[in-house]
Amino acid sequence: MADSADPVAKAKRRRLIIIGVGGVLVVACVALAAKFLLEEESKPPAKPVAQAPKPAAEAPKPAADAAKPAAEAPKPAPEAPKPAAVAAAKPAAVAAAKPGAAKPAVDSAARGRIVIPGTYRWDARSNSIGQGGDLWWQQKSDKERALNPQGRAMLAIATGQSFDDMGAAQMVQLPYDSAPLGGNDGMTGLDPGAVLGLRTQDGDYLKLRVVGYYDSHNFSYPGADKLPEKWKELTRAKPKIERYNIELEWVAYAGPAIAAAKGAEARRAAAEKAAPPKAAEPAPVKEAAPEPVAEKAPATQDDRPKPVAVARRPEPPSVPGPRYNDVMTAVLYKDSEGLAELLALGRWVDKPDSKGKTALMVAVAMDDAVIAEQLLKAGADVSRGMSVAREFRNQQMMALMLKYGAR
Repeated sequence: MADSADPVAKAKRRRLIIIGVGGVLVVACVALAAKFLLEEESKPPAKPVAQAPKPAAEAPKPAADAAKPAAEAPKPAPEAPKPAAVAAAKPAAVAAAKPGAAKPAVDSAARGRIVIPGTYRWDARSNSIGQGGDLWWQQKSDKERALNPQGRAMLAIATGQSFDDMGAAQMVQLPYDSAPLGGNDGMTGLDPGAVLGLRTQDGDYLKLRVVGYYDSHNFSYPGADKLPEKWKELTRAKPKIERYNIELEWVAYAGPAIAAAKGAEARRAAAEKAAPPKAAEPAPVKEAAPEPVAEKAPATQDDRPKPVAVARRPEPPSVPGPRYNDVMTAVLYKDSEGLAELLALGRWVDKPDSKGKTALMVAVAMDDAVIAEQLLKAGADVSRGMSVAREFRNQQMMALMLKYGAR
């Protein structure tokens, strides 16, 4: 009986021990919590006082921030008085201007540079090199060359004008002419730095500045990679020619600026026309000296009536000849109009040069399809053109030769 009661008693003692230990732990936790609260309450209020000035120190920040919009607010003001002509111009040129750099003209629409290879033409509106265009960089000889306006295009030398300062008002007043500008290697009017005006076939106005030149063997300029490789090979095979390629800087003007300049020029001309002419000052009257009276000579046989001279019939005006002496020269200069003149005069289309090459063979080697087809229409020997096209493996030229009956 005592043995069976022992386990029960042991269990009760264990429970009492556990309860006692738990109670002690609870009392200890409560005591610690109370101590912590008392310490917190007993601490002096030093920290709030020390931290109080922080909001005061940070308070001016909104005021400083508020001042920023006030300082930045006037920025849009300088852009407000821009005239309509400036607002219509492209903003890229104005935005790209940097302090100290030359300011672009506000009425300019576009600007750039171009290198025109010898015998090639330049189209100003597309800024491209090809067969058509506004200016032909004509190579009259190894020492003589000229900028030749094409079609309705015209050129003028801007004597005494600064390239950077010249605007639309000065452009419309230049003395434009369709005559070529240039000469021998003295380069009359085309020395580096020369300023020109160009009125294109489309009616646009551009100012030009001659930047410099490249010789015929130098293909390091921008755009040379787009030229036909066969043409480069033929050019390098010939003796080097100085000043063969010309580099131009150009600025094109927007329509509103040109229209305004033309209107101002028209009003000035109308005002000059409407102004009354100045009265001419009367010339001083000179008293005529009395003429001496000549004594009448006695009549002789020489006083008989003399025969009246009969006027000669006026000679007809001379007709200007063609631009070139032979077909080969026109082909080398890629001058379709000059070639047409020679063919209309019945010049021999297959006349060989000193090396036995015909004009068609040279046109195929230069990859000039326009000139080649013009020669084929005039009856050039298509078999010779096909031999050169096969030698250069030019598929386009071979197709052209097959079109005109080659085998």
